[in-house]
Amino acid sequence: MANGGLLQWLIMGFFNAKGITTDLWFLHSDGPYIGIIARWIDSKNWSLKEALLICKKINKKHTDNNIKNALDKVIE
Repeated sequence: MANGGLLQWLIMGFFNAKGITTDLWFLHSDGPYIGIIARWIDSKNWSLKEALLICKKINKKHTDNNIKNALDKVIE
């Protein structure tokens, strides 16, 4: 898939997304990270599609307020 096709696929997937999920993890050598994933069903063949929208290091523990603040910064 060429870069333009990939970008179009991601944009269409994001706007058709039926779910946005987050994943959080901690690397002992590098600290905490947050990932945001969009998931949707391809209407042509009914297959599940997903795309990692962002993977970002955060500088705080995985508390509810810190997760909310990290998501707010990504959405801005």
